Amino acid sequence: MRPLIRLKYRFAVTDIDSVLRRKGIDHKSVKYILLTHAHFDHIGYLDCFPTSKIVMSQKEYQDATSSFCFWKGYTPNVLNISRHDFMLLPVSTNINFGNDRSNEVSPGIYYLSSGEHTKGHLMFILKDGLRYICFIGDEDINGLKNGSLFAAKFVRFENSNSCVIVGNHDVKAIEKLNFFCTRKFFAKND
Repeated sequence: MRPLIRLKYRFAVTDIDSVLRRKGIDHKSVKYILLTHAHFDHIGYLDCFPTSKIVMSQKEYQDATSSFCFWKGYTPNVLNISRHDFMLLPVSTNINFGNDRSNEVSPGIYYLSSGEHTKGHLMFILKDGLRYICFIGDEDINGLKNGSLFAAKFVRFENSNSCVIVGNHDVKAIEKLNFFCTRKFFAKND
């Protein structure tokens, strides 16, 4: 698969520890790994984070660890169950940034069940003040924008420059995030 991946993407990470070191991150300090879904191209470096809690939907976990996982699109034994601590999330189809914390993973980290790409697919929303970063995983960005009131809300935020929507296979994801997070208007100290 590596030659195919290189054709589609500009780089392939082979040593996650060196990438993290260059960013000044100790892999032991990573508290959560947020999994939108458990396809092999999204979870290849989980074993590099043995102290992190793996956050994913209950449905995705069940499908990825079932005896019929191959028929559901998962690689058998793709999740090293004995090595990781999991936080399995129930279905959440509404999001409320107010007092209802039912869809909050940790302060400022919310999730929403999307269930289009896989039955247990999740989207994660990071909220910092009035800024939002919405990680939609492998959901189709165009379908997301046209498909729900929730999506419409985030598209409105994105259009007002207070939100960025990032898909996992978006080749411009890093540039979009860097631009969004470094603009003076959104600097944390403002």
